[in-house]
Amino acid sequence: MSFTAIIHYLAVSLSIMVLIRWRLMAFAQKHQFWTLWFRLSLHEPYLLSSWSAASLLATTEAAYGLAQHPVLQGSYNRPLVFLLIGAMHVFVLDFVYRSLQNGRYLRLRWKAWTGQSRTGISPNMAQYVGTPEDWKIMAKNGLNLDSHPADHFSGGYSSLIAQDPTDLLKARADTGIPILTGQTARPRLQSGVYQPAASGAPVSLLWGENLGFQRRCSRGIISVPVHLSRTSPMIRCGLPGEAICLAFGILSRNKGLEPRALICNLKQKNSFRQWEEAGIWPHPAKTLRSFYYSEFEKAFSLLGDSYITAATELALLFADLDGSLIGEWLDRGFEHQDLDFNNLSYVHGASQQDLNRLYREHYAVMLISLSLSATHSAIRPELLVFDAVCRLDDVPVPKWATSDVMEARRQAELEAYGPMILRLISAII
Repeated sequence: MSFTAIIHYLAVSLSIMVLIRWRLMAFAQKHQFWTLWFRLSLHEPYLLSSWSAASLLATTEAAYGLAQHPVLQGSYNRPLVFLLIGAMHVFVLDFVYRSLQNGRYLRLRWKAWTGQSRTGISPNMAQYVGTPEDWKIMAKNGLNLDSHPADHFSGGYSSLIAQDPTDLLKARADTGIPILTGQTARPRLQSGVYQPAASGAPVSLLWGENLGFQRRCSRGIISVPVHLSRTSPMIRCGLPGEAICLAFGILSRNKGLEPRALICNLKQKNSFRQWEEAGIWPHPAKTLRSFYYSEFEKAFSLLGDSYITAATELALLFADLDGSLIGEWLDRGFEHQDLDFNNLSYVHGASQQDLNRLYREHYAVMLISLSLSATHSAIRPELLVFDAVCRLDDVPVPKWATSDVMEARRQAELEAYGPMILRLISAII
């Protein structure tokens, strides 16, 4: 087969694939199959770039063939035709470059929307929360589930659990079958549960691939405006909206049980300048603060001013940081409160008030770790910020937080982030 025929077949095949993908994307969006929609969008830059390149080669070959045709020899304006072909090359190459650049954002968007989720579990269902093996047993029992469309097409033929944990727990509770005789009100081992987990109270569960569940798009996507879910999102005033879409993905997964209690005192203390200079600097995206704040205010007005401020600063950091740093930060799971440290604190004697302070500092720690993501730290600064929250509440640092283990952790955080972290903590707490 000649090279010309290969190019023609390739161009036709890719055109058909682009058409099929376009129809699938429209179908997925119409029926709210958001996990499928996000998966398909991951391949968009490479598919469209390949199709553009193949179509350009086929068009160029056809134009060159026409130029050699004896019937058109006299009337064929070669300079004009080749000028048009050259312009097409420039246009297509620019399109391919922008598509491949946009691919970095689409990969970050996938991570931001499909990472681990923190979900509140009601007391009547919390007794069934257990280990990853318990989740597998519940999933295999064939319980009658009515899942949300956003959960569909989450993993193809993956052996991981396709159902949502809340759906599994609800179906388990609806059976009316009590837990085995001899067990306590809750299983002794509850993987992914944040402390305190008092009997008769809701629990906060961190779930995802860590508990054997497939990656899927957060259901919070249904509340995101259409103009922000596009491949190249824009906010209403015409500014790029990629950073806001990433922030929405994070915030839909990590709120916890009392989002109104989360601390972010930048606006109350008017300490934005100190925050900017101690973190990433220069910080040109700060000029967008009012535009971003307006977007988040519409979505989170019921959660209070501190929450909206935290959401705004998260998006501003995303707007200025390199994509590789954001990707590394997401891979480490730093958008979530450190579950291991939460449980370690509980084991070392942290009271319910102390654990509540560790939760309240959650967004401040998240923003600080992102602002200093260039340090490539492997731990979140949970303990350093906890000290500041104790000062804010005018209480002494508890005894458990001064043990040798905790002092080693405190020193490790300070060494990982450097002295500038103290200025950031002072600004936000």
